[in-house]
Amino acid sequence: MQPTSGPCYDGVDMERCKIMSLEQKKYMDKCLNLAHKSTLTQKHGCVIVRRKKIISCGYNFKIQNHFDPHTKESRCAFQNHRCSNDIFSVHAEISTLKKVKNQDLRECDLYVVRLGPTSNNVTNTRSSREPMKYSLPCKVCNSYIQFCGIKKVYYSVNPQK
Repeated sequence: MQPTSGPCYDGVDMERCKIMSLEQKKYMDKCLNLAHKSTLTQKHGCVIVRRKKIISCGYNFKIQNHFDPHTKESRCAFQNHRCSNDIFSVHAEISTLKKVKNQDLRECDLYVVRLGPTSNNVTNTRSSREPMKYSLPCKVCNSYIQFCGIKKVYYSVNPQK
């Protein structure tokens, strides 16, 4: 069963996202702050929430080519985001999930935000340099999210599609 996506968050016009609660906005804002910590061009921040409490958070980051091809995070980095010859990125979703890998996550929701370099005039409320981007988890991350039992995933979108 695929995790369902919930209310979107575009970070630009909160009036468009009336279905998002103030509580959900708080989690997306936390993701936004985490994304700013990433040193990569495409910055992702992620939180896992259980019963209105953040239990894990993370962001994407670079790693050297020292990975085991049998792990989810390595396959995700290898298949999707090669930064340069021997440098890969660990996705925010994977880094966040690994911190709580031994917990029951069936009652949890996952939130993820992506920021990218300016390519148009749409910017988020936190930074005039990096607009919000579409952050639907990749196939490998989505598979791992399902494996962990998370049913709802909330992600940012780019309103200028």
